[in-house]
Amino acid sequence: MTKRTLSMLAVVVLLQMFFAQSATADDKSLKVEEEVKDYKWAYFVALPGYYFGVEIPFHESMHGLAAAFNSNYDVVEFKPYMHYDYNQNRFLFGSVVMECEKSCSDKVGLGKIALAPSVMTSTLFITSDVLLATNAVEPTSVSGRVMYFAGMVAPWLDFTYNTFWATDISDNAKVAEGFGMSRSSVVAGGALISAVGAWRIWSGYKRAFPKNIRAKAKESNVLVVPMGGAETVGVSLHVTF
Repeated sequence: MTKRTLSMLAVVVLLQMFFAQSATADDKSLKVEEEVKDYKWAYFVALPGYYFGVEIPFHESMHGLAAAFNSNYDVVEFKPYMHYDYNQNRFLFGSVVMECEKSCSDKVGLGKIALAPSVMTSTLFITSDVLLATNAVEPTSVSGRVMYFAGMVAPWLDFTYNTFWATDISDNAKVAEGFGMSRSSVVAGGALISAVGAWRIWSGYKRAFPKNIRAKAKESNVLVVPMGGAETVGVSLHVTF
């Protein structure tokens, strides 16, 4: 054999070993994915705990943080947990009570404080969606599924709830008052954003919990086969999807 022939065969062998090793690694990852998929109910069971234990405190903290950056208002009561408000005779998931320090006519500032959690949850939602949709974070991995629930589902639930919560102390009422808008327009805008979010939630679910993972994987195959003759030496690459 000539040096050229030996070189080509060496390349073919190395390529075949590479693809064989990749196929083995993929097969192992599929087994791990299937094991994790068997426990997908755990993510749904943990969601309420995360929502009330993390999402609500995060929501109220955004109100408090926005108020801290506004010199006209001061936080006098911070309760980022479920409690009964005896002054209003109602049960609340969380609350932040503020007093105006300088100008109580700063309606825009009050509107920004009320809007802060929606801005942050939307930012978290979009960031998580982009990372999962581009596979920067593997959607079927444990971290990807945690990001799906913590970064998309919980923020969407929080945003949607506060969009349609019909009380005078709700965020949508304060946003409407602060920015001089009708409450119906604020709710309508929030409903549109929520609808888009619901579509992305469904798309994210199909990425995080795809059906027939192994069957889909078997549909793809890469095969490198050496080819040679009296005059030429080469490789044949066969790819199926």
